[in-house]
Amino acid sequence: MKILIIFVDMLRPDMLQVLNSAVAKGPLDEELEKIGGTLYRNCFTPAPDTARSLACVWSGKYPYKNGCDKRIKYPRFFLKNEGKNILEILLEQGFNLSFFNNPNEKRNGVFPPGFNSIGTHNPDLNLKKFLQGLEVKDKSLVYVALSDLHWAVDDFVCYPRFVKRGHRKVANSLRILRNSLKLDDFDHVFVFSDHGFKLRNELSKEPAYMLLNKARTNTFLLHKKKADRGLVVTERFSSVMDIYPTLCEIVGVSVLEDIDGISLFSGKAREFIVAEDHSSFAPQVNQTINLWAVIKKGGIYYRTLDGHYFENPAAFSESPEELDKIISRHSPFFPEYRKEHEVLEYYRITALDKSFYTDGSRRVFWPSRLRRAAKKFLGFFGF
Repeated sequence: MKILIIFVDMLRPDMLQVLNSAVAKGPLDEELEKIGGTLYRNCFTPAPDTARSLACVWSGKYPYKNGCDKRIKYPRFFLKNEGKNILEILLEQGFNLSFFNNPNEKRNGVFPPGFNSIGTHNPDLNLKKFLQGLEVKDKSLVYVALSDLHWAVDDFVCYPRFVKRGHRKVANSLRILRNSLKLDDFDHVFVFSDHGFKLRNELSKEPAYMLLNKARTNTFLLHKKKADRGLVVTERFSSVMDIYPTLCEIVGVSVLEDIDGISLFSGKAREFIVAEDHSSFAPQVNQTINLWAVIKKGGIYYRTLDGHYFENPAAFSESPEELDKIISRHSPFFPEYRKEHEVLEYYRITALDKSFYTDGSRRVFWPSRLRRAAKKFLGFFGF
């Protein structure tokens, strides 16, 4: 059994012609066609950044279960050891593990605990050299992470020309893979991304809650079996969490009961995915989750502490109250922050409603005094 997993950081599905006929065909589309397999158009991540999304891949669980529930919480340091991550399972099954990843990102903690030193790892960013020295034995997992697109495209301030540049770089790396490895020798090939990105014009026009729309939460997913030829697109509603149980099924291991992923081979349908994020993108210590969404195949329910918003409300049979309960079950921060927000609103009213002292005399607000003083001061200079 030989398995190849290719992780393409920040690959956005709707910017590829293989998934969007309105887009011009590019070199990356051509490389994906040469790989072949099944494309999952409706694949989503519950956590649209690298640290949290990869934790969902390794664990098959939502962030609140796997421990990586904030942007700075990388798997190496925060992934819980309740149950086995997928790399542990493959190692126990006797698989030889080989990893190609940016050494800096490896140090940041993209792999589960202990796996920075387990298996074969690349010493530098020379993919061709790494593959030339790689011996792919029977019962092998080869994991290749490509960060080229993310490097070419800044996560938020992005122009289409940078996307094209990034696609060319990823296509070059996939070509190196095809020329160095016989992909047909692999029983299973997975290509996936962790999150998407916003173009500059999208970011400037859209409200903050739409940071959780398809541009960032819809992820690329391709699965190729050994006999597959050409590309087939499926509308199956799926998630990056589904990679875990799919690999378990491939190697014949029973899936843990408390995971949230559903095998891609299963006939079970996924009803929704709950996504959560920070409105402030820069990683911070003790960062707060303050954006939520319930994503369905045909629509999105957005939730902030100030209100809720629907994208295609016809896709939902649930009321906003029922959807809020779904969010609460999958994001424990949500009900607590809602209570804090309610108290904060009361506090603001209390802080402002101080018109009289207890002896009945009227208070003089310092802000009013300051406004009058400022007006008098500016008037002196002719303003």
